[in-house]
Amino acid sequence: MVALVAPAAAQAEAATDPAPEAGIVLPAISVSALERMVLQDRVIAGGLVGAVEQVLVQPLIEGQPIETLEAEVGDYVEAGQVLARLSLTTLELQRSQLLASLASASAG
Repeated sequence: MVALVAPAAAQAEAATDPAPEAGIVLPAISVSALERMVLQDRVIAGGLVGAVEQVLVQPLIEGQPIETLEAEVGDYVEAGQVLARLSLTTLELQRSQLLASLASASAG
């Protein structure tokens, strides 16, 4: 019983002692008057931005040569933006051949 009473008495004595122990430094506390103000939500930061994913861009018609490029490496592009224009020469030649074949089949 004596062993249990001694620690309890020491805790009760420490709780009633308002003086801090030697070597303990209490934090400084500053008080400011309350005032209403508008806060700006702004962060200034530096860094590098890179692509999360690289996408291979190719025409839907295989073998179709590119006539002009409308965007260069490093340009900002948006969905639906024209990146390149394909040459119509190959398509016009194929169309002429198909029309000639159709005319030949219709005549014969």
